[in-house]
Amino acid sequence: MKKIVAILVLAMSVMTTAHASEFITTPIENDYVLNLQGNGNGNNAGLIITRAGSDWQDIPDEALKDDNIIFFDEYPIENGSYDIELPINEKSGLYSVVLGDETGAELENILLMYTDRSENEEAVEKLVSAAKVSKDEMIKTAEENRYELQFYLPITDTVSEDTAWDVLYNSAVNGSISAGNGTEVADIYRRELIVNALNSGMLSDMDDYMQYMGITDERIDKWYGSASDDFKYKVAERMNKAEIGGAQEFESKLIEAVILSKVQYPDGYMNIMQILRDFLPETGFSDDIITTGSCKAVAGKDYDDYSELRNALSSADTNNGQSGGSGGGGGGSSHSSGPSMPSMEIGAGAETETHKPLDVSYFNDLDGYDWAKEAIEELFVKGIISGRGDGIFAPQDSVTREEFVKMTVLAMDLEDDTPAESFTDVDPEAWYAPYITSAVNSGVVTGQGNGIFGIGQPVTRQDMAVMLYRCLDDGGNAEDKSDFTDSNEISDYAADAVGYMNSRGFLKGYEDGSFRPLVPVNRAEAAVTISRILNG
Repeated sequence: MKKIVAILVLAMSVMTTAHASEFITTPIENDYVLNLQGNGNGNNAGLIITRAGSDWQDIPDEALKDDNIIFFDEYPIENGSYDIELPINEKSGLYSVVLGDETGAELENILLMYTDRSENEEAVEKLVSAAKVSKDEMIKTAEENRYELQFYLPITDTVSEDTAWDVLYNSAVNGSISAGNGTEVADIYRRELIVNALNSGMLSDMDDYMQYMGITDERIDKWYGSASDDFKYKVAERMNKAEIGGAQEFESKLIEAVILSKVQYPDGYMNIMQILRDFLPETGFSDDIITTGSCKAVAGKDYDDYSELRNALSSADTNNGQSGGSGGGGGGSSHSSGPSMPSMEIGAGAETETHKPLDVSYFNDLDGYDWAKEAIEELFVKGIISGRGDGIFAPQDSVTREEFVKMTVLAMDLEDDTPAESFTDVDPEAWYAPYITSAVNSGVVTGQGNGIFGIGQPVTRQDMAVMLYRCLDDGGNAEDKSDFTDSNEISDYAADAVGYMNSRGFLKGYEDGSFRPLVPVNRAEAAVTISRILNG
């Protein structure tokens, strides 16, 4: 056996390989090419493919192919990376693919289910014939030809297959499955198994299984497919309690879980307005109850179903006396009201409900930022800012112009979806587009000239001052910017804004007397500045 492969075998003999880090189901074809790319140490990587369940300690020292070992070889690691293409053309089965480097480190650990087309067609014919005899005979045939039929997922060994057998039996008896549609037959099994896992409360992470559910709705991809892992876990929690009536009901239950999860974790209440309008046909809600006030009132709360959410929206809308979705107290006069800006208190107008704020301990990277923790907690609870996922807030990261516009629009209640001047670098379908539109309509931003907004650029201290000044200027006297030791570095267009923000105590200088107008603002600083204004 080659040197690196031998090292890999030795390393794997003391490692747990029962749970692969990735599960791959190949298309039902005669040939499949496995592509492995990544980084490793040393000059070579060793690859071993065995039948799943083989004991690494039983692999022989001699390079002989036996019933368990399917393939082994070594591949170069060049400039710290590997790129391997390996054709797979074996008998249908479940295979363990492990790649390691010269240090014995595991680079890949894959459970691969390969299915040959001709073997699949033969197995489907056997399944249909067996179903004509009895359901028990069909189940026996399915278990004997599990990999030829692709009747396997990593959850197969822990979840009851009864519902899948019932649906497959009925489909075989009524003639809706045949040898030519092996993928559809496999989908029946997988989808029913996944639904049964959810109904049993056993699937805390749905993401790896969504590919089997046949979801093609672009709205679901928009709100779930591109969401953070944290949000997907929240959706999975709901789906585990949803009592799904089979695979046919999965999509409607998923939509409800996504909507209710977005209401509870909105990342800005404008998202609630958008998702409810995207799914109006599914919810059955009337558009007139989806207002700024009602969406603020329900933000951050946990609702069990559409009915509860509809009642809360209707109640909040009635209590607030609002009928539109863009004003919400954020009209022209409120933008220049200084300290009398509208309240952002979540739950206003819905006194019968309680809201449990998310504690700032949700973030685990705020050590050394005690001066910002309270502000971060406040804005997080109000949906004005969000984390990066996995408990990360990233307080030191710079805030981009579009990110700060979103914070400003949400904090100052400036939502206004009236069509506005567009910028050449603003994607109208991107998440930031409605916030930039609102900011333009409110006079908060005008762009950088030549039709450019500055997407992706960090917002500077002086530009942050300008945006907030345009929201808050109450006609009072601004402190002279010359009080700063670097006042000559403050741009003319920002002078009044910097002076005003400093005079109100919203944006202060540094201990050395400088303002540093061109320094990018980080996430902690932005949170503190906005919090000072909301509480000023």
